[in-house]
Order: sequence, then structure tokens, then C-alpha cells
Amino acid sequence: MLSVFGVLWVGVSNVILNRLGTQIALTETGNKRRYHIDHEGAFEFTIRNDGLPIYQATLIIQFDNNVNPIDVEKTTSSGEGIHEVRTRITLGYRSEKTIHIPFVAFERGIGRIRSIRIDIPNWAGFGHVELRYYHTLKQEALVFPKLLPVAETEKPLTQFEGDFPKPFALFQDRMLPVSVRDYQFGDDFKDIHWKASAKMQKLQTKQYETITDQSVLLTVNITSDYGLSKDLDALVEHSAFIANEVLGEDMAFGLAMNRMTFGSFRFMHTQAGTGNEQLLYLLEQLASVTKGRTLTTSYTKLLSHLIYQREHPVHWIHAGERTQEVDEMLHHLHRNGQPLSILHLHEETAYLSPYTPLEQGGRDHGS
Repeated sequence: MLSVFGVLWVGVSNVILNRLGTQIALTETGNKRRYHIDHEGAFEFTIRNDGLPIYQATLIIQFDNNVNPIDVEKTTSSGEGIHEVRTRITLGYRSEKTIHIPFVAFERGIGRIRSIRIDIPNWAGFGHVELRYYHTLKQEALVFPKLLPVAETEKPLTQFEGDFPKPFALFQDRMLPVSVRDYQFGDDFKDIHWKASAKMQKLQTKQYETITDQSVLLTVNITSDYGLSKDLDALVEHSAFIANEVLGEDMAFGLAMNRMTFGSFRFMHTQAGTGNEQLLYLLEQLASVTKGRTLTTSYTKLLSHLIYQREHPVHWIHAGERTQEVDEMLHHLHRNGQPLSILHLHEETAYLSPYTPLEQGGRDHGS
């Protein structure tokens, strides 16, 4: 009798073991979210079970360690930049549960869930079932870089016409007359304001808003010898500060960095633009530049491309290591009238200085 019962028990246990977790589905409740360092957020997803009940299963979640978990049962960290969180979960028949993994943004980067597993014990006997979610989750925790200060610099005018009103600029916006004055000898005939002249009974000349190009281009060399610069974090965070300052002054700002990409350019390149959307995009680009996940390309090829495309802003800033080959190209720009500054790192701050050529055989490590 006992043997028959034992056989039945083993048979039922095997049937249940084979069916546990076969009707579990996972859905996301979030997408990409942006955070500043020390701000709190959470990964969220929903697990639904339409099959046999699951009791005291272990949910195991692995995610990038640029965000630190808070208020969770068990947490471990690996040397590969991954946090692992374990929590108990029970799901009855046709029930669902939203999983909420709170975290605090710790450092610059893009945090993603890398793995989700469920270890389900067999409540009818021996054994267990391990389920693994193989699809990539869309939600991301994008942590912006810190803003490390850079000493203020003079913002020069340019010899090119642009869009930014300046009282001492050389150019005029012909679409934006701001006043009139009495006609003077030499005024252009097409600038006469005929209605104002009729009203004043003497010739009046239109006055226009004076404008200039106020663009800044920051090019960053994140390599040193044959690897990433030891100052990568500082270069990224000072770059974020410069972008925030320039765009806050309603000036156009562009960024180029010799981080390898696979788009139309072989390096990271954001053309000059203005406004909050430009700043947000730049901060997202800089957040993705992290140690261990960044491939680099030639900085001299980057400079060659920009020079060939005649992307000459009002103010060109070089950051990072400067070799003789790089310096020759910067010196070429300087000789041709390009205003050029060099970013120098100093502990937690940095400063800009006017470009001066390197000595023969010299090398500037940027700090």
C-alpha cells in the first residue's frame, strides 16, 4: 500500500514539476527614465501566473551597479559591475504581482536589468524549476554626469554672421528692425523707412538688431597612449559643466569626442544647437561614456573630419591629452584665426587658457 502511494506521489510530483511556471508572463511598466546622482527611482515590472500556484519562489534580478538598491531583502555585488537582488514571491492561480525594486542613482551611466530568474520549489515533492527571462527589457535608468566646475572665460565675438544679439557685433539681422534714425550720408537707399519719413517729414533710416555667431565647439580626447585616459571621469564631468554653462547663456554648443560609434560618424558628434533639448541630449550622450563600456577611435581623424567639414565655431575648446600630432592640427587652426582654448584639469576643478603650441617633442596630458 505504501509503495503504491509512494509511486503515485512521485508521479504527481513529477507532473506538477513539469507544469510549474509554464504559464508565467512578464510585462514592463516603465521605459527610460533620467536621474541625477543621489536621486531615487525604481525598476518595475509585472509577473502574471495563469498556471499552477507558486509558493515561496525566489526572484533573482541582476542590474548594473551605477544604481544602488535600497530597502530590499538580500543584495550581493559582483566584480563585474552587477548588483544581484533576491526576494520571495508567491503567485496563486490567475494572479499577478508588480515587482518594485527601488534604487538610488550612484554614478554616471546607463543602468539596465541584465537578468531575471525565478527559482520555483516543487511544493508537491522534490526538485525545483528555474525560469529565465531571455528578452531584453526596455527600461533604463540613465544617470546624468556630475557637473565639475570650470573657471569662467571671456566669450569672444566672431567674424561670422550668426543669430545672437550683441551690442558691439559687426552684423545686422535684416529681418529685425528695432528703430529708426535720421538719414545720414552713405545710408543704403533700401534701408529708408518711407512711412516714418512721411510722418517725420524728413528721411528716416531703419536700425537693425546687431548680431553675431556665438557658438562653442568642445572636442575631447579621451585616450592616452593606447587606452582610455585616467582622467575620463573628470573630462566627462567638466564637459557636462561647460555644456550647461554655454547653453545657459543661450549660445550654441556642439560636442565631439573620440568615442567610437557606429552611425554616420565613427565618433561621437553632436552638432551645435541651443536650448534645453540640446542640453538634455548632450547629457545623455555623456552619461553613456563609462569605463569598461567605451571603445575609442583616433582623435586626429576626428579633428581632420571637423577641419575638412569647415566646422569652425566662435570658440573651439580642446580637452584631454595633446600629442605632437594633435598639437600640429590645433596649431594649424590657430594660425588660420580660429579662437582656441585648452582645458587644464586641476584636482576637482579645471580652467581654460588660450592655446599655446607645445615645445618640440613635448606632450600635454591635460592635467
